[in-house]
Amino acid sequence: MNRTFKRILIVISSIIVLLGALAIFFVMTFDANDYKQEITAQVKTSTGRELIIRDDISLSLFPWIGIKLGASQLNNPVGFSNEPFASIENVAIRVKLMPLLQGQIKIDTVSLEGLQLKLVSNRKGDNNWTFSPTDKTSPPNISPDKATAPGPKPQTPVVPINNLSINGLNISNAHISWRDELSSSQYSVENLNLNSNAIEIGKSTQIDFHATVRGNDLPKQGIDIETHASLLANIESQSLTIQDLTLQALNLIVNGNIEIKQLMDKPTLSGTLKLPDFNPRQLLSSLEIEAPETSDPEALSSATLTLQFSADSKNTALKDIQLRLDETSVKGELAVINSSTTSPAISYSLAIDQVNLDRYLPPSTDEKQRANAAGAAGAAVAPIIALPTEQLRTLNLKGTTRIDKLQLSNLKINNIKVISKAANGNIHLYPLKASLYGGQYSGDIRLDVRQEIPRYSINEQLDNFNIQPFMVDLLQKDLIAGQADLQFSLTTRGITTTDLKRALNGKGRFSFTNGEVNGINVAQMIREAKAKIEKKPAPTNSEQNTDFTAFTGNFTIKNGIVNNNDLNVQSPYLRITGKGQADLVKEQLDYRLQAKVVDTSKGQGGEGLDKLKGVAIPIKIKGAFANPSIKLDSAAIRKIFRAKAEAAVKRKIEKKKAELNNKLDEEKQKAKQELEDKLKQKLKDKLKGLF
Repeated sequence: MNRTFKRILIVISSIIVLLGALAIFFVMTFDANDYKQEITAQVKTSTGRELIIRDDISLSLFPWIGIKLGASQLNNPVGFSNEPFASIENVAIRVKLMPLLQGQIKIDTVSLEGLQLKLVSNRKGDNNWTFSPTDKTSPPNISPDKATAPGPKPQTPVVPINNLSINGLNISNAHISWRDELSSSQYSVENLNLNSNAIEIGKSTQIDFHATVRGNDLPKQGIDIETHASLLANIESQSLTIQDLTLQALNLIVNGNIEIKQLMDKPTLSGTLKLPDFNPRQLLSSLEIEAPETSDPEALSSATLTLQFSADSKNTALKDIQLRLDETSVKGELAVINSSTTSPAISYSLAIDQVNLDRYLPPSTDEKQRANAAGAAGAAVAPIIALPTEQLRTLNLKGTTRIDKLQLSNLKINNIKVISKAANGNIHLYPLKASLYGGQYSGDIRLDVRQEIPRYSINEQLDNFNIQPFMVDLLQKDLIAGQADLQFSLTTRGITTTDLKRALNGKGRFSFTNGEVNGINVAQMIREAKAKIEKKPAPTNSEQNTDFTAFTGNFTIKNGIVNNNDLNVQSPYLRITGKGQADLVKEQLDYRLQAKVVDTSKGQGGEGLDKLKGVAIPIKIKGAFANPSIKLDSAAIRKIFRAKAEAAVKRKIEKKKAELNNKLDEEKQKAKQELEDKLKQKLKDKLKGLF
């Protein structure tokens, strides 16, 4: 028994030695380079391309079944340049033999060096990455009588994918480019290096990636990208998890976690992204984009962003958005629904705590420069309002924005809420509500870009707000004080500011109560004119305001010219009415006021005007918006005072006549009485003589 067992062992050992010797002989004598022509011919048949293998092919069998291929290239198809479609300097892959016999695939580190891949789309719209076999011959015809019933297809052994492992992946010095000859667009990924540790199903894999991206719209020096992440793949559930992602580019660091599901069917993505503090100005500089000039040089200096996202082939959703830009915090969510028939539908909800937009506007010009510019407006070219009309026409949007505190043009506005809608070239902001300066604002704003020239519609109302701080903040001038109500409905069209003014049409009303107009003292102007006409010293008064209890009016606008015909100002001692117009294009005023003294016993500035009570005093306001002339109508004043003086003289004459007539009547009455008294006395005397 032992001898039989020994003989069996000897036979088996002999067979193994023989097989080993045969394997060694095969490896030593087999030269894959003898089959280069067959390999290139098969590639030509399968792809229609020419494969050129410049270096030798190296094979190994034990303990690794491996192949190593040197410099090789795959040429472009007909109709493209003679440069290679793809080329490599070196590629090596090895599979361990003994585990393979046990149904396990253990691959050594896959090495790919010097890959050059050049993707091109030509002017005809054809591309060089679509492969077409050259062998298009049909199988030979077989007569029905010779046909045989199809037998079962041979079963190809399938190794469970869970038994697959790769010791690592090493791609070095790769270059991938894409060029569109029709649009002259060109992009490339250069110096691509990718390394990973062991790749096993069900276990995470660390990858490190570095490359430089260049292209038409990118900085000349390119964008260096460095990425580190941990990958975990599950083939059965078709999922890929990217954890501890760190991407660095353009002085930015992006951290996150991403999960991809249904990888082979309908991929869906979800995860979180975080951008730690970065400098937006530096980011723009890295992109070779000039940062906007801002009134505050410290604006756009700090930002952070975190968000959650999910996406598939049709939908994208961003949730829990938390953005901080300088001192402004923004929270919200956004969703995009793609459609094959319409523009993507965008919905959003944003909440902003505070934002000072003045910090981000260009520096304001000097007041004198603005006045000079206004004077030279006729010779200047009107600024163009560059709206992205093409993008606005396709915009499909609906969302809500809330802002707790906003500063714009130095105005302080609180509790803003606006619902925005856009579809088919119509943009609508309604309702638009806010609180400002103790009052309430409501608006309805529309923009129509369906035609070549954009059209605007504005309906706004401000109720019971304090006009004085509003004007001081807006214009840096204390022009008027009081509680104000404003309402107007306007329409216009145009692409420049001048166009918008010239096409402005609409109407509105205004009402101010219990306030004062600063910079003009109507009573003092009347007193000074009166003193001048009477050739008396002008009275002094340091106050330059006119108080009122009510200040109301309505206006219409036609082709940029504002008309008002019912101004009514009431004060304790004055009643002022007025009418006139303002040319918004030429920025010129032409207005007439009538001031009438109604009561000189009370109110600011009423003293000294008792002689003018009931008289309408004309005031002319004319000139440029920036510096209008405000003065009394001297000629009319002289006529009024002349008529007043003539009336006074006439009254004196009439009074004197009345006095003289009265005196004459008194003398006549006195003489008559004296005569009657004398006659009565004589009569009495005669009667006494008779008796």
